Amino acid sequence: MLETNKDNLEKALTLLQCELVAARNKINPKRVTWNQYDILENLYLYGSKLPAILSSELGQSRSTISKNLKILKDYNYILQQKNEQDGREVITQISDSGVKLMKEIENSHVEIAETAASVLSPREQEIFSQLCMKVSNALYENRKGVKNE
Repeated sequence: MLETNKDNLEKALTLLQCELVAARNKINPKRVTWNQYDILENLYLYGSKLPAILSSELGQSRSTISKNLKILKDYNYILQQKNEQDGREVITQISDSGVKLMKEIENSHVEIAETAASVLSPREQEIFSQLCMKVSNALYENRKGVKNE
């Protein structure tokens, strides 16, 4: 029986995801979960946040965010201080150790991009980039509950 385009697409996405996870695990200290990584990446890219904002932006429950923030604080990857406007809340920011980890991950991303560039022509790289962004945006919209039109 011939495989359908959908089967080929599913297989290709699964293999790519596995390779990207394997590449990430090479530099991950094995203790940072995906949820924790998402928190670190958000703080690294966009700066300090209240836990409620992180919860909303990442689509994680407040309790999940709180548990992961405690772990990240124990790992010294984040810093927290009381919000001056509302002492019941804390503002969370990435620490120097967290920045160091994120830079190591960025370097890993560069290696992945270099590998992709070595097997794709410039035109294929452009097409691949556009298609990846299109699929990533659709996945993001689906996760956020936005209808993809």
